[in-house]
Amino acid sequence: MSTIVVIPAHNEARKIYTVVQGVIQRGFDVVVVDDGSSDNTSDEARRAGAVVLRHFINRGYGSALTTGNAWALQNQYDVIVHFDGDGQHNPDEIKNLANSIIREKVDVVIGSRFIKESVSPPVFRACPEYSEGGGLRGGSVPFIRKFLIKFAIIFTWIFSGIKLSDA
Repeated sequence: MSTIVVIPAHNEARKIYTVVQGVIQRGFDVVVVDDGSSDNTSDEARRAGAVVLRHFINRGYGSALTTGNAWALQNQYDVIVHFDGDGQHNPDEIKNLANSIIREKVDVVIGSRFIKESVSPPVFRACPEYSEGGGLRGGSVPFIRKFLIKFAIIFTWIFSGIKLSDA
């Protein structure tokens, strides 16, 4: 089965090259959806080896995922993995995500950056550079982002009954 990694990105020129290279080095195809960036995100992603799709205006994360998913389906990929362009996700876990979908015959597998131990497979680790403090390289997740993540988790639980640890 063929797997592609869809990476929505907005103004991620500083990080996208490394992220794309990390995915490609693990043997996966990559499509980056540049969601109206005003920096060199598209150029850096292309230079790293990704297929690049571009929104000329910022249409939002969900729209970028929809664009990437549509492209992947048109190009006959069997498994689509969503991956952030900011370096917070661990590319070593892509294979585990894809294999879980295939092995368990499920439609969706959700990884979490916040669960440290696997309580029931599949649960996946955050990128090694993502510190215990909740941020990249020793930084911390801004309060507003933590608030929005908690809000999204509660919103999802209320309307779907699904309890998440990350959103």
